[in-house]
Amino acid sequence: MDVLQLLKAEFKDRTLDMNFVLDGASGSHTKEILNRVCVHLAWEAQFLFPELAAISLSNDAVLNRYTQSLQDLRRQAQLSLTDPSGEVTKELAQRFLKHSHWVEDKVMTLMRQKIPTAEREELYHVFADAKQDLSAMPAVEFVI
Repeated sequence: MDVLQLLKAEFKDRTLDMNFVLDGASGSHTKEILNRVCVHLAWEAQFLFPELAAISLSNDAVLNRYTQSLQDLRRQAQLSLTDPSGEVTKELAQRFLKHSHWVEDKVMTLMRQKIPTAEREELYHVFADAKQDLSAMPAVEFVI
């Protein structure tokens, strides 16, 4: 299996979560969703970002936008953890949906073009193991 297939499946799962938020999920269900989103963002920051940086030129527009998007989502996720009204969490959901579409369109296309298939297959195992490890942590922090 290729890492791009894993990424696509992960974005699909988080998109479903974000749609639940936009449809009015609340309480403990929202906290579970926020935890999964935080795990996802940590996974992107710790594993996808370095891969993108390795294949991008310095000051590459895709890398710069990706970095900014992750930073914005991190701030929004932190605010969402203390959002009793749910409005900040809905804003996070909307931003995450835009981010995921953009990553699928731009980042994954770039990865497909620049990373050989054999390497993408090896990355699948690295990313899958990392996702499992991050999911097992009680709280996830990430830095870009």
